[in-house]
Amino acid sequence: MSHFTVLAIGENYKEEMEPYWEVDLAWEDAIKDPRAEFQVEVAGASLDAAFEEWKEKDLASATKYNYLDAQAWVENWNGARYYHAENAWGSFSNPKAKWDWWSVGGRWTGFFPLQRQKVNIKGWEFSKEAEELPEHGLGTPGLMTEAGESGWADQVKVGDVDWARFYLDKVEKANTNWDKIQAELVDPGNQDRLNYVRWAYGHRDGDTLERYVQRRAQGPLTYAVLYKGEWIANGEMGWFGVSMDEDCSSYEEAFTKIMESLDDDDLLTILDCHI
Repeated sequence: MSHFTVLAIGENYKEEMEPYWEVDLAWEDAIKDPRAEFQVEVAGASLDAAFEEWKEKDLASATKYNYLDAQAWVENWNGARYYHAENAWGSFSNPKAKWDWWSVGGRWTGFFPLQRQKVNIKGWEFSKEAEELPEHGLGTPGLMTEAGESGWADQVKVGDVDWARFYLDKVEKANTNWDKIQAELVDPGNQDRLNYVRWAYGHRDGDTLERYVQRRAQGPLTYAVLYKGEWIANGEMGWFGVSMDEDCSSYEEAFTKIMESLDDDDLLTILDCHI
């Protein structure tokens, strides 16, 4: 379970997000959804053998739940159902899934600083009932997240962003995060914790303060970008914010090219995605 940022470019981001929903539907509905494909958990002919293997490998669970037979096990432990067309036990899901829900802003509400001449003194508020965000709109804050401030936006045109202020803010955050990383490096006893901190703050082997700050300030704005219906990211997002792919050099290059190609009137929307 993870939250992560996506930069959606263009006005049709709602429609363009739909192909990437995980398709969390009841069996009867999922089987009809064109995005869903059957994912085999256990082949029909192998069910009894798979059940016996599981009991040997996980004796504690086998003793605790004491399933009467292989079918009870595969339906309850695996959450699978039998699909005649495949002669297998499994479930339907979207192989292109990237999110199970999302919101505009969320934990990252107030993402873009506005040029001063674009700031409305009273700021903007976004109603959940509203169909669209107003110009320079703020989305809905995430749980335990303060509402965005006037002068900042979650949806804005490229030409209305104060990019100098934006990158200055990234430099300040990078310096702060560097101090947090160094504090963790002092006591590297918990390797799992250290790996997570390095991932969370984008630290790489051989980093110096100057190299780290430059990369973080000039690198991609978000974990992924949605551009002309295509989802572009540096890896698959897993549970608790851990990426399955640490090599993001190609993503950085793609992100930079996309941003350089945009016009001042192109719409940017920051999304808080969950998977």
